[in-house]
Amino acid sequence: MKGLKSLLLAVLLLALIATLTVHVQAQAGSRVLVLVTATPLKTVVEAVGGDRVEVKSILPAGADPHSYEPIPQELLSLVSNASLIVMTGPHHFPVEERLGELAEEGLLRIPIIDYRDYLDYGLSILRIPGTDVLNPHGYIYSITGLKAIAKACAAELSRIDPKNSDYYEKRLRSYLGKLSSLEERVRRMRVEGVRVVLGGPALQYLAEDLGLRVEGMILKAHGAEPTPEDVMNAVKAVRDKRVELVMLSDLELKNNPELARMLRENGVRYVVVPLLEVSDQPELAPLLAAALLKSNVQDYGGSATSLLELIAFPSLLANLILLLFLVLLVMKVRRGG
Repeated sequence: MKGLKSLLLAVLLLALIATLTVHVQAQAGSRVLVLVTATPLKTVVEAVGGDRVEVKSILPAGADPHSYEPIPQELLSLVSNASLIVMTGPHHFPVEERLGELAEEGLLRIPIIDYRDYLDYGLSILRIPGTDVLNPHGYIYSITGLKAIAKACAAELSRIDPKNSDYYEKRLRSYLGKLSSLEERVRRMRVEGVRVVLGGPALQYLAEDLGLRVEGMILKAHGAEPTPEDVMNAVKAVRDKRVELVMLSDLELKNNPELARMLRENGVRYVVVPLLEVSDQPELAPLLAAALLKSNVQDYGGSATSLLELIAFPSLLANLILLLFLVLLVMKVRRGG
């Protein structure tokens, strides 16, 4: 009887060891689940993490990050299996605010990185002109911001998954090389020093990347409505030749479509940078902005031009050349050339 008990105990022990071994091997072979709060962040994490990560958005498809705010229980359920959460800022979106609160309360123990971490890797948070308020908007569309996010993600992934740290570092170097190449292409377009009025905070970091001289900003906060005074200040700046044009983004026009109409009615030249259109390839934003600026400042005599409205204005040949250039540029970037 004693021998039988010993045999059963040995069998149970071997079964337990086998189960634990399979579980550990499964964990070792599984990917790191990373949750993000914005599409451009997903692109960066995938570039650095490669096959070793699975990246998902916390936001449901089609949800507006500026209004999406799940209840705590729902949010905790959404992030329960994640190993890392990558955010834009601690207080940028409502869902990020809620995640920060849950972490402070000890209910959320998953590592979170946001712009406070990116500051250690080269990001500088700008202040909105005229208000001196910190601007958490738009740095995810700048090369400087993307580099900082990538470095912070690589460091955190290496900490979470140290066995693959060399893999993450190799992919980081490749991605940084791609960004540096894009940076050089932007520099060769020679748009630095162009004087502009910005439509809103989302373009401030892009303008900094391009070396533009920002002489004003129409919308001082996301979701704000343009006042007649702010618009007329921009109109006067263009008419007085203190600036070459107004630079808007589709983010501003999504909430304020009348802004473009007001500028057109006053004969003010403007460009529209399609940030929403390139949210899954944020590296393209500086290139598109530089191409639009160069074309408008040097070639156009019309009163208003945007990437979405190129065919609607004079100089058709120049428009077609610009469109062809942008198509070839996008194809080259996607090939990694």
